[in-house]
Amino acid sequence: MTVVDAALEEFQDRIEAIRFPTLEETCTEAASLIADGRVVGWYCGRMSSVPAPLGNRSILADPGHPEMRERVNAMVKKRETFRPFAPAVSLEQVHVWFDVPSGTELSYMQIP
Repeated sequence: MTVVDAALEEFQDRIEAIRFPTLEETCTEAASLIADGRVVGWYCGRMSSVPAPLGNRSILADPGHPEMRERVNAMVKKRETFRPFAPAVSLEQVHVWFDVPSGTELSYMQIP
């Protein structure tokens, strides 16, 4: 049993874990849940113990809901409200969501 499997078993009364046979099915279901206002925990590949692993494990939620930041902080992360989030948007949409020129790359949470 992997560490992840052991954690899922230990907390089965508080979380729902679903495995899908293909990445396409996984992404489709995750997108549907996020569009419905749900918060999704995502992991892929090896786990990391550093504070900001940027990729292998993520908390995914719709940033279009005004209350989502507070919800994730209070219910999921249980952390102070001043902690940063790292929103992910496509390069083609970055200027729509941030006050930057079209095509600006904002990698690795480097700009507050």
